[in-house]
Amino acid sequence: MSEYLEISSEITIPFSLLKFKFSRSGGKGGQNVNKVETKVELLCSIQELQKYFPAVNLSEKLKNKIDRSGTIRITSQQARSQWKNKQLAVEKFQKLLQRAAIPEIYREETTPTKASSIRRLEEKKIHSKKKRMRQSGINNDE
Repeated sequence: MSEYLEISSEITIPFSLLKFKFSRSGGKGGQNVNKVETKVELLCSIQELQKYFPAVNLSEKLKNKIDRSGTIRITSQQARSQWKNKQLAVEKFQKLLQRAAIPEIYREETTPTKASSIRRLEEKKIHSKKKRMRQSGINNDE
């Protein structure tokens, strides 16, 4: 692995920001599960990370992934080896940051055209007529 994790062509973050914790994992592995710490938990401070994303408010975009102490936590326990789980956790982290780095597109609100308003009202009339016919028991299919 290199010393930096590439998020986009403009953004790279140092691996020194990432902290890893290891613990025993559940799932496949037989007796190996009981004695080897294969579960990986990746931790990263949102405040340290924000320095590398000047144009994006990470705290807002990643609010569901941040705990009370301001840390992003990502776990991986899919594989039977610690090394593979570490790689998977880094990939998850990288994808999460890539999605967060995409700036939101500002959509200017526009007013509907007269034709679209008329179309909408006509569709509503047709829909209400259909409903009224169902209530009265009239069936046009026969």
